[in-house]
Amino acid sequence: VPHPELADAHYSISLLYEKIKDYSKALSHLQISIDMLSSLEDPESSQLLVKALADRERIRKLEMENMNSTQRIEKANSLKTQGNTFYKYSNLQRAQECYKSALMYVSNCIGNEARDIKLSLYNNFALCEYKLSNYEKAIEYANKGLEINSTNLKLLFRKSQALSELGRYDRS
Repeated sequence: VPHPELADAHYSISLLYEKIKDYSKALSHLQISIDMLSSLEDPESSQLLVKALADRERIRKLEMENMNSTQRIEKANSLKTQGNTFYKYSNLQRAQECYKSALMYVSNCIGNEARDIKLSLYNNFALCEYKLSNYEKAIEYANKGLEINSTNLKLLFRKSQALSELGRYDRS
């Protein structure tokens, strides 16, 4: 059972790591704090959760500013792998959080490796949205991937599945 004091301690540790510019450790402790705070229901924990989520985005941006393209691609791959693990255990929300973060790291990268990661992430997003019965969103993510590679079979399949669920057979 998570304790508010432990979540607060991890949050404080994350801020200390941020001050010494060890963003990876800061994000790690921040994620532990977020995970704990997510399961608590008191108002004080809810306020800290909102703050921690905002800090996570801010620290990710700081981390990205200090990375070259190769490091950003490696980080994106690592986050994609984490997301795939969450997906495997049916934690679609956490999977999508990882995919979103991965996409953030690789969004400005160019080259075949970056393109392939983006395609995979959009496919994974489309699949998660499909599994959540968010068919319009699944189509949106499939379309984003298809903008990169209009002949990607997985993305075409995901889009077709979602269109079929919406009864739009003429487009699927």
